[in-house]
Amino acid sequence: MKGRDGRYYLDVAWDEFGVAVEIHGIPHQRIQRWDADMLRANEIVIGGRRLIAFSSYAIRREQQLVADQLHRLLTSAGWDGSGGFWVILATQNPQDRSAHEPSGDGIRSKY
Repeated sequence: MKGRDGRYYLDVAWDEFGVAVEIHGIPHQRIQRWDADMLRANEIVIGGRRLIAFSSYAIRREQQLVADQLHRLLTSAGWDGSGGFWVILATQNPQDRSAHEPSGDGIRSKY
């Protein structure tokens, strides 16, 4: 989302590593939204950030894959792994919550 100040607001960002995450759900599949998302992603990358994108399906159903890719991206950007990192995973499946710490309407997993 681009604010009135011209800045882009991201789903998740680790500014100290220049890493950003975008999560795309069903509304992003409409052609105009998809096109706008791609142009926005280009501007974010041109501005110097590393950008990774996930579908909302992957966030809910492929959590280990998402965590692995985030871990590798952050490591390649200079993160030394200390302290772990929290990933907020949105889910409506109560069974998924048992392995993770609840947080609002999603779950947080530490890696």
